Amino acid sequence: MEAASAAKRLIYHFDINKTILMKDTAKFDGSIEKVLLYLISSESWGLFDDAEGTWTLVSSKCNSEKPAPEDCDLMTVESTDMAKLITHKKWLLKKYPFIWSDQIQDYELRKIKHEENKLKREQLMCEFITNEQSVGWKLKDFYSELCRLCKYKDEPYSILPSFFRFYNDLAHKCKSEKPEVEFKIIFRTFGIDHKIIYDEFIQYLKGQHQIFKFDFPVDNPIKHVYGNCGNIFRSKEERTEIVLVSGMYPNKDLLENARETIFDKTLSKDETLSALKSYFTEKQFDLYNSELLDIHRGLKEINDFIMQNEDHFMILQDDYETWHYRDEKSNFAKPLIIDTQNLDKVVQIFFDDHCNPYEECIVNAIDLVTGDSIAYEDHIGKFSFKACPFSAIMNEDYFIEKVDEINKLSGKL
Repeated sequence: MEAASAAKRLIYHFDINKTILMKDTAKFDGSIEKVLLYLISSESWGLFDDAEGTWTLVSSKCNSEKPAPEDCDLMTVESTDMAKLITHKKWLLKKYPFIWSDQIQDYELRKIKHEENKLKREQLMCEFITNEQSVGWKLKDFYSELCRLCKYKDEPYSILPSFFRFYNDLAHKCKSEKPEVEFKIIFRTFGIDHKIIYDEFIQYLKGQHQIFKFDFPVDNPIKHVYGNCGNIFRSKEERTEIVLVSGMYPNKDLLENARETIFDKTLSKDETLSALKSYFTEKQFDLYNSELLDIHRGLKEINDFIMQNEDHFMILQDDYETWHYRDEKSNFAKPLIIDTQNLDKVVQIFFDDHCNPYEECIVNAIDLVTGDSIAYEDHIGKFSFKACPFSAIMNEDYFIEKVDEINKLSGKL
């Protein structure tokens, strides 16, 4: 992987679940096997029959793109049937759809129905390959191979080897070829598995990881306890209102009940912080740094905090509640703040397995200068990239190769 030439700072945002960590405690109780079944279901193609209520697997290969008729090796698919060719996950979405605001206006009722359908889908996806009667049984060998690659001596990996290889390679390139270039990793998640990442990555950076060696170990990967952590909140009503609470261990469930305080514009920063500390005391929450706890309101303050933070990595928990409230549309998704006037000095790349097309993209790239969302076609493949979990599992050089591709296209990395 080539190091930066013009750039003075490289910032890589990595989604956690299903990008570098094949676990999802919020959905699947930490089961790697269930996550893999979910992923296979998402990229397995078949023909559906509404009259019979069935879906039949047509290809032995998983792919994010619809296969051509000649690639359907498990059964003949005529060109006239291509409209009925969908993934197993999409078929389940037809049976148990998302429930959006135009269907049920009351958010709490909508959320209940939405979660009911979601649980049904996830249960059936996790049963995709369980026995010979399962609709995905012909993919059992592929599933078994993925399970094998996600383990070391029969114990499951937490962070994938491909991420550690990427980070070590990045450190080598920057330190040996471009020592003036700073680089940082920012872990991003809607979920609750950041503790796994936090603890394991610190051990890795210290050179104390039991499996993976870091060639440039450091004694203190973080300068101040919780100084590299925070929660991002987005207003449910106004796309441009974004707040970062830093200096605390991410805890979206705790802070959700303080949302009104966080967005209260009548409070000064000191008053907001005082109210939060009182709330933490009431809830017996002590995983924060009293001296560093801070509120960053708006794009500039948030961007300044990220740019000025001197730790080797950061963990930011994003605002799932608002994203879901706004029908999971990109304009209220994970914000990626891009300083369009300093693209030659700062390069930011966001890897996420959910970088889907247009409004379904889970990354909301925002122009720091104008405050406008950057159009999907202008940020995908430039600032944000859809990660392929299967490639990240099967190819230990996957992220290195992806950045090489980006470098060839942009000439900046």
